[in-house]
Amino acid sequence: MNLTDDLQSAIADEVAALAVEHRELAAAATRLSRRYREGGPATGLDGSPAAIAAYLVTRLPATWAATVAALSAVADARPAWHPRTLLDVGGGPGTVLWATTSVWGSLERAAVVEQDPRMLAVGRRMAQRAQPPAVRGARWLASDVTRGDWQQPADLVVAAYVLGELPPAARARFIERLVTMATVAVVVEPGTPEGSARVLAAREVALAAGGRTVAPCPHDEACPLARPDWCHFAARVNRTKLHRQIKGAQAPYEDEKFSYGAWTREPVDRPGPARVLRHPRIDPGRITLSLCTMDGTALETVTARDRLPFKAARKVSWGQTWPPA
Repeated sequence: MNLTDDLQSAIADEVAALAVEHRELAAAATRLSRRYREGGPATGLDGSPAAIAAYLVTRLPATWAATVAALSAVADARPAWHPRTLLDVGGGPGTVLWATTSVWGSLERAAVVEQDPRMLAVGRRMAQRAQPPAVRGARWLASDVTRGDWQQPADLVVAAYVLGELPPAARARFIERLVTMATVAVVVEPGTPEGSARVLAAREVALAAGGRTVAPCPHDEACPLARPDWCHFAARVNRTKLHRQIKGAQAPYEDEKFSYGAWTREPVDRPGPARVLRHPRIDPGRITLSLCTMDGTALETVTARDRLPFKAARKVSWGQTWPPA
């Protein structure tokens, strides 16, 4: 997927204003990638112009793509639901805010909670270049997300790549707050075993707080996956020329692996009996699907003899529901 034109322009303008030399930007991007792979925070690092610029060029697009994919799954599961208010918790420069308006055009009001004043300033400036009025008019709240002084009801409350930055002891209370103040609460984490484990722990808290799963699970039972397997998905986002240059990359895109969970306290209409957990395996005349089903994971093989299911299986992709609507 491509970033929206206004978001690409906002990033380019902000990076240009930071005036970081190419070599310094590439070094900061390397440090940021290493810290992210090691499980550390992937936001402003030391708060230097180079670190912020590296985040905007490399991590913001990946976070945006993962969030768009997770929110799109919510939209698929609840096609009649159109959120009007958003609370982006731990939002950095408003990545979730931009992602939400890429999924729903119904958004009217939004607030972004972020404790780093530099990221807040960057987010405010970028928002003024946005097309959607909800982005331009967003409120920016300076607060530590563990304090809870930012709590306010919203149709959609999202915390993307936040749980890994919180003290473990603070995560359960944080999830309880999200679920109780939102019509739909969503968390997105890196698609690593550790990120998936954080989402699963959040899922337990959300269900205990009265939540029901919207996505990705087709049930509210215990996760059937066992280590070394873990639940994660992938979102492909096209790289800009600058992104390829500072990473020394040839591919015009990258795949962001992510884990996520979405919960609501309202009744849930399950979108389908299963979700595809991996890329379908395609063999001559046969397609094998790895599925999370209502009663546990399963493999389903569809053959060319079953014309309509086979046609559908050729089109279904990792992360989608099965069978398709």
